[in-house]
Amino acid sequence: MKNWGAFILAVSFLTVAACSPCKNEKSAEYKSPDGAWKVVTFERGCGATVGPNLQVSLLPSSKPLPHESGNTLVIDSNHGASALQYIYVDWTSNNAVRITYPSNARVFKQEKRVGSVDVTYFSK
Repeated sequence: MKNWGAFILAVSFLTVAACSPCKNEKSAEYKSPDGAWKVVTFERGCGATVGPNLQVSLLPSSKPLPHESGNTLVIDSNHGASALQYIYVDWTSNNAVRITYPSNARVFKQEKRVGSVDVTYFSK
């Protein structure tokens, strides 16, 4: 094979690209009253360059937590201003959920609707 070096370089690049340094560590799961949906809270670690953060994904109950950032809420400690000790989840109906998080956290993502579920937020 004439381009053996190029082949090895391409395989090496694809192998490194497929290995994300990020990892999700699930902390809690809250199912909707009818069991169709679930809210998963987790911490996402991406090595030394990303500080402590909490994330939320809203998923159909049958789906596992994917290896990606939260699809609903992403917050961090705002340079230590918040202890990030809690995220409270309260299903108010089968298609509505209320999420409460620390008031001094820094918000990066805050979706108001995921799928057929309406999401409201409170900070305290």
